Amino acid sequence: MKNFTQKFIGILALVFTISFTVNSQEIGDVYEGGYIFQINEDGTGLVADLQDLDQMNWDSAMNLAEASISGGYNDWYLPSIEELELMYSTIGQGADNTGGFAEYWYFSSSETSNNSAWSVDFLNGATTSFASKTNALRVRVIRSVTFGEDENTENSYLNLPEGWSMFGYTCIDSVDAMVGFAEISDKIEIVKDEWGLSYLPSWDFNAMGSLEFSEGYQIKMIEEVTDFQFCTTITLGASQEELDAAYDNGVASVDITSDNADVAAEAYSEGAASVTPEDGISQADLDALAESYAGYTAPLDLQIGDLHAGGIVFQINENGSGLVAAMEDSEGWHNWGQAFTQACTYNSEGYGWYLPSLEELELMYITIGQGSPEGNIGGFANNWYWSSSEYDDNYGYDLAWLVNFNYNGSSIYNYKTSSYRVRVIRAF
Repeated sequence: MKNFTQKFIGILALVFTISFTVNSQEIGDVYEGGYIFQINEDGTGLVADLQDLDQMNWDSAMNLAEASISGGYNDWYLPSIEELELMYSTIGQGADNTGGFAEYWYFSSSETSNNSAWSVDFLNGATTSFASKTNALRVRVIRSVTFGEDENTENSYLNLPEGWSMFGYTCIDSVDAMVGFAEISDKIEIVKDEWGLSYLPSWDFNAMGSLEFSEGYQIKMIEEVTDFQFCTTITLGASQEELDAAYDNGVASVDITSDNADVAAEAYSEGAASVTPEDGISQADLDALAESYAGYTAPLDLQIGDLHAGGIVFQINENGSGLVAAMEDSEGWHNWGQAFTQACTYNSEGYGWYLPSLEELELMYITIGQGSPEGNIGGFANNWYWSSSEYDDNYGYDLAWLVNFNYNGSSIYNYKTSSYRVRVIRAF
C-alpha cells in the first residue's frame, strides 16, 4: 500500500499536496504546458508542447498552431527550422527523447521558394528543404516562456476553456483521474490520454487510470474552469539533494491536522509511507479506497461478440478488461489523417474512441470480422481498413498499414493520402 498512500497525499483536499522542485529550471523540465528545450541568459526560454498535433499538411499546421490552446495557453506557434533542429538535439532523439517525438519528419514554419518548407527527420536529425507543403508530416508546436523568480512557491492553475483543449500533468505524484478531477467533474465531458483511453465523469467510468507526471492529455469541458490545480508547491527550505537523501531514510507514517502541517511536510520529505488525517479516516479506509480503484472488471460471462461498453467485444483479457469495436464504420471513406480525426471526434454512447493498431485490426478480422468462425458479427465491409500503425521505410514516404476485410485478413501498407474504411475501437 505504500505507493497508493503516497499518491493519496497529493490528491485529497484533507491532505496537503507537496512537490519538490529545484531552484532553477533545466532542459527537459515540464514548465507552463511544455518541455523546456531552450533557456536564455535573460531568464526567457522556449518550451515544446507535451505531444504532437495530428499529422497534417503545412497550411493546416500553421493554422492549428496559432489556434492551439494546449495547457490553457494560446500563444503556441510552429517552430522555425533552427528551433526545430534545437528541439531534436536537446529533447528529441539527438538527446534522450524526453519530448517523446516520433521517428518521423516534422514541419517547421520556415518556407522555401518552391512551395516547400524546411523539415527535420527526428529519426536521425537530417534536415531538408524539399518537403512539399501538401505532404502530411508530424507537427509539434512551441511557445516562449519567462521563468519567474518565485516559480517554486507559486501555485500553478490550469485554465481549461469550454470545448476541447490539452493540458500537461506536472505533479510528481500520479493520481487516479476520478480522484484528481473530483472537484470539477461536473464540468468535464471527457478526458483522453495518448492511447485514446478515456475518463467519463457522467458515467463514473475511468479506463485511462492515473494521471502521470509529464504526460499530456486532451480534455473537453462543458464549461470553462480557470482556477483548478492538481497540486500546490511548498518550499521546505532544503535542497533537492537533501530531500532525496531524507526520503531514502524512510518514515512509516504521520498524522496530519491543520496545526501540524509543517511537521507533516517534513515527515513526508523524509519518506512518509502514509498519511492519516484526524477526521475519522483510517488507514483501512485508504486501503479499501485503493482496492476500489484497482480497475474496472467486465461481467464474468462476457464473450467475444457481445455488445458491451458501447461496442462489440473482440478481446477479453484475464483481468476482465478488453477491447470493443464501434457498432459501425465511420461514415464514408477517409485518408489516414482523416481517419485519426474521425477516431478523436467519434462519440458513440458517450465514450472516447481511437484508431486501432495493425495488430488490433487483425484481431478484429479473426474474432468479429469475415475471418471469424461465427461470421461477420461486426458487419464489416468487404474492403480495406486503416490502422494507426505507420510504415517506416526510412525515406520519408507517408505510408501506413491496412487490413483487407474482403478475403483473408491480409495486411499491406499504402500512401496515407489514399481513402479507405475506418472502424474505431476503445478499451473497457
